[in-house]
Amino acid sequence: MAQFGRYFMALCSAVFCAFLVTVAANNPASAQEEYPPGTFQLTPEIDLGLQPVPVVVPEKFSDLPDDLALNLPPGFSARVFAEYDFSRPRFMAFDANGVLHLADMGADEIVALPDRDGDGVADEKIVVAEGFDRAHSLAFYKGHMYVADPGRIWIFGDNDGDGIYEEREEFARNIPRDGSHSTRTIVIDETNEKLYVGVGWPCDFCATNERERGSILQFNTDGSGRRVYASGVRNVVGMDLHPVTNELWGTNNGHDREGTESPPEWIDVLRDGGFYGIPLAYGFQVFADFSIPDYRVHLPLSAQDSLLVQSMRRPAALVPAHMAPMGIHFYTHDQFPSRYRNAAFVALHAGHAKLAPAPGYKVVSLFSEPDGPRRALQIL
Repeated sequence: MAQFGRYFMALCSAVFCAFLVTVAANNPASAQEEYPPGTFQLTPEIDLGLQPVPVVVPEKFSDLPDDLALNLPPGFSARVFAEYDFSRPRFMAFDANGVLHLADMGADEIVALPDRDGDGVADEKIVVAEGFDRAHSLAFYKGHMYVADPGRIWIFGDNDGDGIYEEREEFARNIPRDGSHSTRTIVIDETNEKLYVGVGWPCDFCATNERERGSILQFNTDGSGRRVYASGVRNVVGMDLHPVTNELWGTNNGHDREGTESPPEWIDVLRDGGFYGIPLAYGFQVFADFSIPDYRVHLPLSAQDSLLVQSMRRPAALVPAHMAPMGIHFYTHDQFPSRYRNAAFVALHAGHAKLAPAPGYKVVSLFSEPDGPRRALQIL
């Protein structure tokens, strides 16, 4: 991710956009107040004075509409980086040479988007690996490319250095994949030589006996040491490592049938041994509404269930229900204003439009206190 300071990528109106920052902003805002167990509070918002900004369309992409716009803070600008008829593009990563790679989930391929002259426009689209079930995310580590498929993780090698990954083998197999929430996101902790992958719950809020469902799995980077690192997650779509603490953070999509205001979606630290609610609770130890017919399957609750819920910590941040937080990325460079250094950028999808309280397809900035209480402030 070494080049992320140059291109902050987002999917907008089926166009790949690069956000380029040109001026500074204000100081970080104050932390969120604490609240008691059995409740939740949405993370406060700040009005940054967003305003429509025309998206610069390079001549190479002149077939695109000339009236594209994004709502951005004052001083921010945007331009199209690449437009190559992608099919459900998902996560991205830069290789050691600073070349952006994209998991094009709908096309079952990984593509490279080199910008050799550094003009902020991709020179071409190169298919570097293909033949997946639904490739969702990728990461680079020690010259290899790791790709997450629904039921396995692949490791690729490029022995001749031409940028095409001809060598392919399984890093991990038999990752549970049946039912819903089959996309897989990987993160590699180079400091501790660990790889993490999120494994979603197989349905909305059903019962399952699959031990690895609703979990974050941890591996050693040599493929050994497979274990459940954290549990009780419904659908952690995005993960990233905090640049100061090296803690693993994730974004979670909540269950569907408690109306338009519950449950809130969380963005939080994923802790070793941590429990995050599914299929019992949400927020800060708030029990689910088990009067909902489909949720009664979990009754009666046991003493162990209650202990698990009591172990839940107050989430670092909560955004409105059904907003579907997706990718998360901690910004570590200097081009953005200083308040954004080490802040997280989170993409909101709002996948259940009939339930979401606001339209999706937005990016929020999230500020936290890495060395103190897990508090955060959402910036829209």
